[in-house]
Amino acid sequence: LTNYSSGIFLNWQIEGEETDGKFRGIFCGGGRGYLWDYSTLIEDYKNCIDLDSNYRKPYNNIGNCYQALRKYKQAIDYYDNAISIDSTYDLAYNNKGNALLELGDYRTAEMSYKCAILINSSYPSPYCNLGILYYKQSDYKKAEEYYTKAIQLNESYITAIANRGLTYLELGKRNKACDDFQKTIDLGSTVAKKFLDLHCK
Repeated sequence: LTNYSSGIFLNWQIEGEETDGKFRGIFCGGGRGYLWDYSTLIEDYKNCIDLDSNYRKPYNNIGNCYQALRKYKQAIDYYDNAISIDSTYDLAYNNKGNALLELGDYRTAEMSYKCAILINSSYPSPYCNLGILYYKQSDYKKAEEYYTKAIQLNESYITAIANRGLTYLELGKRNKACDDFQKTIDLGSTVAKKFLDLHCK
């Protein structure tokens, strides 16, 4: 079979949380309009931590900023801080898994995603991200299984649908792949259009 890994849609969600206005007068990320100015965002989130070091959300969001800057080890440190405050923080486990996956630490990434699922079995992102992990390891049957679980939880999950389509190609299930690529188009996305045009005419 042809390997389609170069086309995989690795744009998993790095998930943050609004800081819910807890600190009046303090910018808890994004408040100054510098959405992509990660240094400013980190400074803002650290202001929140200075006021309440047991507030989990700024640690997670700083981790997200470092991950966006591709500073994955620093990101993991902040996710770990968030988890040490709240051991049931499913978003932080999921985001930590993404950083570990970028570092090529598949085993620990898998554990982190599965912790997120254990905490919240209705949270679709770690299922999708496990699909990406297994796809990268060429375990296409497992990838299909986890993408499907993510889609069962969120029928409009474009990343999971598109990635499952690529997985179907690897498994020789062209018709199913084309169905998934078309579904992403129907949902208003063009991420899989090149694969639809290439494999489904």
